[in-house]
Amino acid sequence: MNLEQRINDSTTNSLAVEIREKHRQATECASQAVQLAREAGDLLIQAKAALPHGRWGTWVKENCDLSERTAQNYMRLSRELPKLDGAKAQRVADLPLRQALKELAASHEPAPSPLR
Repeated sequence: MNLEQRINDSTTNSLAVEIREKHRQATECASQAVQLAREAGDLLIQAKAALPHGRWGTWVKENCDLSERTAQNYMRLSRELPKLDGAKAQRVADLPLRQALKELAASHEPAPSPLR
C-alpha cells in the first residue's frame, strides 16, 4: 500500500468514526423528542390550569415560541402516552414525534367492523 492510499484510508476511517458518532447522536435525539415533548405537555397542562378561561391560546403564542397546535400535540402526548400498555408506550416513545402522534391517534380509532 502506498503512502497516498494509507492517507486516504486514515482519512476515511476517521470520517467513518465521526459519521457513526453523529448517527448515534441523531438517533438518540430522535428518541428523546417524544419524551421532551411529553414533558413540555405536562408543563403546558399546568399553565392552562393556572390561566383564566380563554387566555391559554394567546398566552402560548406570546410566551412559548410554539403554535397552539404544537402545544395541543404536546399535551396529547402528556395525557395519552401513559394510558398505553407498557410495551406499546415504549414503542411509541421511541418513534419520531410525528409518528408517535399518529400512533396515539390510531390507538383511539374504533376497530373496523367485520364485513358480513
